[in-house]
Amino acid sequence: EACRAIANLHEVIPTLRLIVPGDSPEVRRIRRFVATMPRADVRVVPESRFPVEQIVSNANALLVTPCGDISTTSIAWAMAAGVVVIGTAVHAVAEMISHKVNGMLFKHAPGRSLIGPLARCLRDHETHRKVTEVARGQAYEVFGVRRYVEQNMRLAENLLAGRLPADGITDSSVAM
Repeated sequence: EACRAIANLHEVIPTLRLIVPGDSPEVRRIRRFVATMPRADVRVVPESRFPVEQIVSNANALLVTPCGDISTTSIAWAMAAGVVVIGTAVHAVAEMISHKVNGMLFKHAPGRSLIGPLARCLRDHETHRKVTEVARGQAYEVFGVRRYVEQNMRLAENLLAGRLPADGITDSSVAM
Protein backbone atom coordinates (compact mmCIF):
# COMPACT_ATOMS: atom_id res chain seq x y z
CA GLU A 1 0.00 0.00 0.00
CA ALA A 2 2.79 2.42 0.89
CA CYS A 3 4.61 1.69 -2.37
CA ARG A 4 1.47 2.38 -4.40
CA ALA A 5 0.79 5.56 -2.43
CA ILE A 6 4.33 6.85 -3.07
CA ALA A 7 4.04 6.03 -6.77
CA ASN A 8 0.77 7.96 -7.02
CA LEU A 9 2.02 10.87 -4.92
CA HIS A 10 5.09 11.11 -7.17
CA GLU A 11 2.80 12.61 -9.80
CA VAL A 12 2.00 15.49 -7.42
CA ILE A 13 5.35 15.67 -5.60
CA PRO A 14 7.89 14.86 -8.36
CA THR A 15 10.88 14.88 -6.00
CA LEU A 16 9.39 12.02 -3.96
CA ARG A 17 11.36 8.77 -4.04
CA LEU A 18 10.79 5.40 -2.43
CA ILE A 19 13.90 3.91 -0.85
CA VAL A 20 13.70 0.22 0.06
CA PRO A 21 16.70 -0.65 2.27
CA GLY A 22 17.75 -3.88 3.90
CA ASP A 23 17.75 -7.54 3.01
CA SER A 24 15.15 -9.90 4.44
CA PRO A 25 12.48 -12.11 2.90
CA GLU A 26 9.94 -9.31 3.37
CA VAL A 27 12.23 -6.67 1.84
CA ARG A 28 12.95 -8.96 -1.12
CA ARG A 29 9.18 -9.32 -1.72
CA ILE A 30 8.77 -5.55 -1.53
CA ARG A 31 11.70 -5.05 -3.93
CA ARG A 32 10.12 -7.44 -6.44
CA PHE A 33 6.88 -5.47 -6.20
CA VAL A 34 8.68 -2.12 -6.52
CA ALA A 35 10.51 -3.40 -9.62
CA THR A 36 7.13 -3.74 -11.35
CA MET A 37 6.30 -0.07 -10.79
CA PRO A 38 6.10 1.68 -14.16
CA ARG A 39 8.10 4.74 -13.10
CA ALA A 40 11.72 3.77 -12.48
CA ASP A 41 12.52 7.30 -11.26
CA VAL A 42 10.30 6.74 -8.22
CA ARG A 43 12.25 3.84 -6.76
CA VAL A 44 15.68 3.68 -5.20
CA VAL A 45 16.85 0.23 -4.20
CA PRO A 46 20.25 0.56 -2.52
CA GLU A 47 22.58 -2.38 -2.17
CA SER A 48 21.91 -4.35 1.00
CA ARG A 49 25.47 -3.68 2.22
CA PHE A 50 24.47 -0.12 3.16
CA PRO A 51 23.19 -0.03 6.75
CA VAL A 52 19.78 1.47 7.42
CA GLU A 53 21.29 4.25 9.53
CA GLN A 54 23.29 5.54 6.54
CA ILE A 55 20.32 5.32 4.22
CA VAL A 56 17.81 6.94 6.56
CA SER A 57 20.18 9.78 7.41
CA ASN A 58 20.12 10.77 3.73
CA ALA A 59 16.35 10.70 3.41
CA ASN A 60 13.87 13.56 3.74
CA ALA A 61 11.35 11.44 5.63
CA LEU A 62 10.98 7.97 7.07
CA LEU A 63 7.64 6.40 6.28
CA VAL A 64 6.71 3.60 8.68
CA THR A 65 3.53 1.72 7.81
CA PRO A 66 3.63 -1.65 9.56
CA CYS A 67 0.57 -3.81 10.06
CA GLY A 68 1.77 -4.63 13.58
CA ASP A 69 4.77 -4.28 15.84
CA ILE A 70 8.14 -3.64 14.21
CA SER A 71 11.74 -2.99 15.08
CA THR A 72 11.99 0.69 15.95
CA THR A 73 15.72 1.02 15.23
CA SER A 74 15.16 2.92 11.98
CA ILE A 75 12.85 5.35 13.81
CA ALA A 76 15.55 6.10 16.40
CA TRP A 77 18.15 6.65 13.65
CA ALA A 78 15.81 8.94 11.72
CA MET A 79 15.09 10.96 14.86
CA ALA A 80 18.82 11.35 15.57
CA ALA A 81 19.50 12.36 11.95
CA GLY A 82 16.81 15.05 11.94
CA VAL A 83 14.67 13.14 9.47
CA VAL A 84 10.92 13.53 9.94
CA VAL A 85 9.19 10.27 10.90
CA ILE A 86 5.75 9.77 9.38
CA GLY A 87 3.94 6.64 10.39
CA THR A 88 0.72 4.82 10.96
CA ALA A 89 -0.49 4.96 14.54
CA VAL A 90 0.22 1.34 15.48
CA HIS A 91 1.66 0.26 18.82
CA ALA A 92 5.42 0.22 18.15
CA VAL A 93 5.35 3.48 16.19
CA ALA A 94 2.94 5.36 18.48
CA GLU A 95 5.04 4.39 21.50
CA MET A 96 7.95 6.40 20.10
CA ILE A 97 6.24 9.08 18.05
CA SER A 98 3.70 11.64 19.29
CA HIS A 99 1.76 13.34 16.52
CA LYS A 100 3.12 16.80 15.73
CA VAL A 101 5.48 16.63 18.72
CA ASN A 102 8.40 14.49 17.51
CA GLY A 103 6.93 13.08 14.31
CA MET A 104 3.67 12.72 12.45
CA LEU A 105 1.11 9.94 12.78
CA PHE A 106 -1.98 9.07 10.83
CA LYS A 107 -4.68 6.48 11.25
CA HIS A 108 -5.01 3.85 8.61
CA ALA A 109 -7.52 1.10 8.11
CA PRO A 110 -7.06 -1.81 5.71
CA GLY A 111 -8.74 -1.11 2.41
CA ARG A 112 -8.42 2.67 2.77
CA SER A 113 -5.87 4.52 0.71
CA LEU A 114 -2.74 5.94 2.33
CA ILE A 115 -2.53 8.69 -0.27
CA GLY A 116 -4.61 11.36 1.50
CA PRO A 117 -3.09 11.11 4.99
CA LEU A 118 0.40 10.63 3.60
CA ALA A 119 0.11 13.63 1.28
CA ARG A 120 -1.03 15.86 4.16
CA CYS A 121 1.94 14.75 6.27
CA LEU A 122 4.48 15.13 3.45
CA ARG A 123 3.31 18.62 2.55
CA ASP A 124 3.34 20.00 6.11
CA HIS A 125 6.90 21.40 6.00
CA GLU A 126 6.32 23.77 8.92
CA THR A 127 5.53 20.85 11.21
CA HIS A 128 8.52 18.91 9.82
CA ARG A 129 10.88 21.62 11.04
CA LYS A 130 9.35 21.65 14.52
CA VAL A 131 9.12 17.90 15.06
CA THR A 132 12.59 17.06 13.77
CA GLU A 133 14.17 19.44 16.27
CA VAL A 134 12.29 17.83 19.17
CA ALA A 135 12.94 14.32 17.85
CA ARG A 136 16.68 14.90 17.49
CA GLY A 137 16.93 16.10 21.09
CA GLN A 138 14.94 13.11 22.32
CA ALA A 139 17.04 10.66 20.35
CA TYR A 140 20.26 11.97 21.83
CA GLU A 141 18.81 11.97 25.34
CA VAL A 142 17.21 8.52 25.18
CA PHE A 143 19.49 6.59 22.82
CA GLY A 144 22.77 8.46 23.25
CA VAL A 145 26.13 7.21 24.46
CA ARG A 146 25.84 9.08 27.76
CA ARG A 147 22.67 7.19 28.67
CA TYR A 148 24.26 3.90 27.61
CA VAL A 149 27.27 4.51 29.87
CA GLU A 150 25.07 5.62 32.79
CA GLN A 151 22.91 2.50 32.46
CA ASN A 152 25.96 0.23 32.36
CA MET A 153 27.47 1.91 35.41
CA ARG A 154 24.17 1.47 37.26
CA LEU A 155 24.15 -2.22 36.33
CA ALA A 156 27.67 -2.67 37.73
CA GLU A 157 26.73 -0.79 40.93
CA ASN A 158 23.63 -2.97 41.34
CA LEU A 159 25.63 -6.16 40.98
CA LEU A 160 28.30 -5.01 43.45
CA ALA A 161 25.65 -3.93 45.97
CA GLY A 162 23.69 -7.18 45.70
CA ARG A 163 20.63 -5.50 44.18
CA LEU A 164 18.63 -6.81 41.26
CA PRO A 165 20.58 -6.11 38.05
CA ALA A 166 17.82 -3.97 36.51
CA ASP A 167 17.11 -1.95 39.66
CA GLY A 168 16.82 1.71 38.61
CA ILE A 169 17.47 0.94 34.96
CA THR A 170 14.71 1.90 32.55
CA ASP A 171 14.12 0.78 28.99
CA SER A 172 15.21 3.66 26.77
CA SER A 173 12.31 3.15 24.40
CA VAL A 174 9.84 3.58 27.27
CA ALA A 175 11.68 6.49 28.92
CA MET A 176 10.66 8.94 26.18
